[in-house]
Amino acid sequence: MGEDLNVDNVKFVCPTASTIPVTINMGMRMPAWYDITSLSEFDKEDKTGIMRSVQHVHQLIADEEKSVPSDKIFVGGFSQGGAVALYAGLTYKKQLGGIIGLSCYLPLNSEFPASAAAQNSTTPVIMCHGKADVVVDFRLD
Repeated sequence: MGEDLNVDNVKFVCPTASTIPVTINMGMRMPAWYDITSLSEFDKEDKTGIMRSVQHVHQLIADEEKSVPSDKIFVGGFSQGGAVALYAGLTYKKQLGGIIGLSCYLPLNSEFPASAAAQNSTTPVIMCHGKADVVVDFRLD
């Protein structure tokens, strides 16, 4: 596959989440983009933590824009990283190349579409999710 995929002009930036206490895991400190209190979609989301992580991703994008046009930049992630990438991509104020979410969901979804940036209303989004994921429910609503 390496011969078929030309990545000579591609740069991958793979940030790691900070180590924070995660409530659902008995407060144990672990890499996480934000705190999770339960797996119920009806429980309170950690808006402060989510927005802190989104701002971090926005800054990473802005840093890359110093050498790459924003419409050539893709953001993506898996699980919490995918959730942050999805929110960050949809709210970034410049056109992005695309958004990739793997086994994730849109956090703070009640704020959409009002929070979405018009600049990314037509940005391609691909979301992939296994039907057997026992942590993040697979739904299309």
